[in-house]
Amino acid sequence: MLKHPFFILLVACLLGPSTAFAEKGFAQWPAEEKVKWTNMGGALFIAAWGAATWDYGSQEPHIYADGWFGRSDPHGGADKLGHFYSGYAMTQGLAHLYTRWGYAPAPANRLAALSSLGLLSFMEFGDAFSPLGFSRQDFLMNVLGTATGYARFAHPALARRLDIRLEYIPASQTDVFTDYERMKFLLAFKLEGFRAIRNPYLQYLELHLGYYTRHYEGAHADRQRTLYVALGVNLSRWFRQAGHRKTAAFLNYYQLPYSYVPYDRRLDD
Repeated sequence: MLKHPFFILLVACLLGPSTAFAEKGFAQWPAEEKVKWTNMGGALFIAAWGAATWDYGSQEPHIYADGWFGRSDPHGGADKLGHFYSGYAMTQGLAHLYTRWGYAPAPANRLAALSSLGLLSFMEFGDAFSPLGFSRQDFLMNVLGTATGYARFAHPALARRLDIRLEYIPASQTDVFTDYERMKFLLAFKLEGFRAIRNPYLQYLELHLGYYTRHYEGAHADRQRTLYVALGVNLSRWFRQAGHRKTAAFLNYYQLPYSYVPYDRRLDD
């Protein structure tokens, strides 16, 4: 149940778009209006999801004494990488979207970074009114992820060499945004982006550096934090050369399971 007027005010604002644009199809709106209502819609989604799933509005605002990547910290740091990845991926996605709506790349990138940080800060503010609590560490990782997404979009040479990806196989009846037990986060160094790699076969390979945690849900005694390196296949390159550009773009952010050969190092052994 929503106990704070903040959420009611948000919904009221979102339900009142100007009639001058409401009568037109979204595709006909000016770019500025598209950006405005996209961000407002994102805020509404966060408020609704938070109220339904994370009990937004159920408590007075408070700060949560969070941790980082220690074995005894919540989720072993996987949640921190989740916040980093969210800021990174959201900035990248919105920058491409704003570019398609007519913004030049540099203004689109700046606006996307502001949108990403604003929405994630709004989420963290909502957490303060829930059992989760406001986390300084989460906020910092949101900032770092957004900054990284901004830098990658601004430097195409970096984008050709480096991806930050999420590997995830969802399960039924889980909150996909916090299901860290099934997630892996990784850096992928794509050999095709390095001029020194001239062999056409090697250009289809990539090197991974990843991290994941397991058994942090419930009172499990065998908590695991795992760092790994891997040799993978650059599937994005395959699909791009086959003409499937949307799939290729998606695979810059999502790691297909079982498409690499890993070497794991358990940090708790």
